[in-house]
Amino acid sequence: MPALKSFLSLPLLLVLAACSPSEPAPPAASAPKAASTVEYTKIPAASTASAAASDVAASNAMASAPAPQLGGALPPQNQAKWQSYACEEGQKIDVRYYKSDAGPTAQIRHKGLSISAPYSPELSDEDLSAFSNGELTWTISNLVQTDFYQETDGFLVRHEKIDGAGEESIVDDLLAQGCMPVK
Repeated sequence: MPALKSFLSLPLLLVLAACSPSEPAPPAASAPKAASTVEYTKIPAASTASAAASDVAASNAMASAPAPQLGGALPPQNQAKWQSYACEEGQKIDVRYYKSDAGPTAQIRHKGLSISAPYSPELSDEDLSAFSNGELTWTISNLVQTDFYQETDGFLVRHEKIDGAGEESIVDDLLAQGCMPVK
């Protein structure tokens, strides 16, 4: 057993020795240089300043680059492709995303209904992208951000106005949920 401990300790010591930083001893002034000696050259301060300036310029260029567009570069409506979504309870929704005068817009087809709804920043957040025309809202995840077609977990809600007790209220009717893109 003591031999086994010695055997395991040797590789561990070799690994630790290889990983630990060591500084080369300064060469003696009178000793001749060996062929394998590496010489280090000090970089002038002007070169360091120039490198720092180019790093700052590159950083500024990246900061001034336009932020990625929500949904990416969307085509006009007549060129937008349809995406089918399979939803819970065997339901199906078709959606296409396009750029309109109002910005990113979704055209939704569900059970004979076809509507267009612009992107709604008021109903969207960091997790969800919502498209609403006031009557219907199509909401999908906001994980990809630059491609609406890749987003998942869609749901469609109808907003119904109900008069009751002298006050007008809105009730949300969930039409479809758990909608995932069909590949």
